[in-house]
Amino acid sequence: MMDMGDLKNVGFRCLLAAYLLLSTLALQAAGAEDRLAPPDRSSPRATLQSFLGHMNAAHAAYLNLESAEAVAHAFRQAIDCLDLGQVAPTLHFDVGGYSALLLKEVLDRLNLPRPDQIPGEGADLERWMVPGTEIVIARVTEGELEGQYLFSARSVERAQEFYDRVRDQPYVGGSEPGLLDIYIDNPGGFVPLHWVRELPSWAFARVFDRPVWKWFALLSFCVLGVAAIRGVYRIGQLWDHRFGQRFPYLRFGTLSVAISLVALAWGLDVYVDDVIGLRGKVEAFIKRGALIFAFASAVFCIFAIFELLASALVATTRSPVGSVNAHLTKLLVRIVGISVIVFVVVEASAYLGWAVAPVVAGLGVGGLAVALAARPTIENVIGGLTLFADKPFRVGDLCKLGEDIGVIEEIGMRSTRIRTLERSLVSIPNADLAVMKIDNLGQRDQRLLRTTLGLRYETTSDQLRWVLAKVREMLLAHPMASPDQMRTRFIGYGDYSLDVEIHVYLRCQTQDSFRAIAEDVLLRIMDIVKESGTAFAFPSQVNYFTRDTRPDAAQREAAEQEVNQWRQRSKLPFPDFEDEQKDLLQGTLDYPPRGSPRHKPPG
Repeated sequence: MMDMGDLKNVGFRCLLAAYLLLSTLALQAAGAEDRLAPPDRSSPRATLQSFLGHMNAAHAAYLNLESAEAVAHAFRQAIDCLDLGQVAPTLHFDVGGYSALLLKEVLDRLNLPRPDQIPGEGADLERWMVPGTEIVIARVTEGELEGQYLFSARSVERAQEFYDRVRDQPYVGGSEPGLLDIYIDNPGGFVPLHWVRELPSWAFARVFDRPVWKWFALLSFCVLGVAAIRGVYRIGQLWDHRFGQRFPYLRFGTLSVAISLVALAWGLDVYVDDVIGLRGKVEAFIKRGALIFAFASAVFCIFAIFELLASALVATTRSPVGSVNAHLTKLLVRIVGISVIVFVVVEASAYLGWAVAPVVAGLGVGGLAVALAARPTIENVIGGLTLFADKPFRVGDLCKLGEDIGVIEEIGMRSTRIRTLERSLVSIPNADLAVMKIDNLGQRDQRLLRTTLGLRYETTSDQLRWVLAKVREMLLAHPMASPDQMRTRFIGYGDYSLDVEIHVYLRCQTQDSFRAIAEDVLLRIMDIVKESGTAFAFPSQVNYFTRDTRPDAAQREAAEQEVNQWRQRSKLPFPDFEDEQKDLLQGTLDYPPRGSPRHKPPG
């Protein structure tokens, strides 16, 4: 015989079952009318009823073979009654769905209070605990759902623990058992159910609360995935060995492995969810691990892409491997790549539900510490960037850098090496070069020849005029002498000589060519001085007794007569030649001179 308490309990269960059934039907009808309406979470009572009603609606839709969309909609409405703030956004449906099933299994085994005993609309309380349990429905205090009630994040986290405590207890009358088992045993949405139902019975034996066939399928995927990655790695090695050694921008081996790893991680994520449907914390753990692995592989992939891009840019610009263009092009590309990688890491952290602010703050503090520790290196790198922007020299240029003169051999990220005239190798930090006076001798378009002739005081004024005129003629006629800023002037009286300054730019860049041309010019000047009948002065104070050889009188007379003829014809080239005569004289001498194996006739 039942006592009065048992009758009341049975009556309550029947009332609750009828209420939930009506709620389920109402939710199904409402869902057909408005799929966008959120569940009622205005009070603990509304949240509990919405959760149970939508879970029952999902179960009923599944048993009635309704569309997967109808089942998923009801399931999501129930998940929306849970506080998933501590769960990564990408795992909300998986973790939230499994937690909702666990909580449903727990609540179906409890004697819940009557609806009028649960705080309803207008109740002013922060949290309500299901009697006899630690399951809490709490008010949200911030965010878009502020003021609404959800199953607390702590209750969601402990859902498995609650289920393990009551899983051996019977269901309360009127409940709908079996939804969790269906969820665990069935595959994902990509696999037809009849395929799984044809498996032998032993395949459904539980290991770690999951069917054996799911573990076997997971192991098979991992084995095949590792084999595929090894195959891609071997093919990439063969490709790099055949093409990458000659063309660095075709080294696709590393990139192919990185892309394969990203594809494998993404495939694992889809496989455990939509193919085998591993479910629960195991699925969430594998999916999170697959996502982390995918983002790590994506970072690896981005790095490989930017390395190939740097090599391609260097090859496009045809810059030597050791040149400043090559080094700094790679540096700039790598800086862009690192920026992209940092962006991916921050976005991945947010996507996985990790706090982004501490990560950014940590990067800032860590970056500051690294910057302080590596200040000299950073200064040199910035100095290298300055050299890249200004391009004051190139590899092979002869430069004067401070006290050192030498040929630039290598321009690196930290320092620049020069081979000095003594054949020693000097390394100069780029930070010092950025503030140093740089004299690029190798970039001279012309070389200055400047010398002073000292003629004897016995030289007459007309002899001097003849020498000046002939030297000017020779320089104007010389093909390697520039007529611009050319000067041959009598500049004064020295202690022992009449001084004539010669100032001319020679068309050459290298030191060897300059010395050769200057030698030719000076030898021609020597011939002119000798032909004029005068001679070079000897600024010596040694007293010696000898018979002095006087200048040749006939040559002196010839030079003076020619100057006199210039004067009579008004052709005296002082202070300078006429423009027409300059044009006639330019390039009329042969250089190299006659007799040289490289002799070139004038014109």
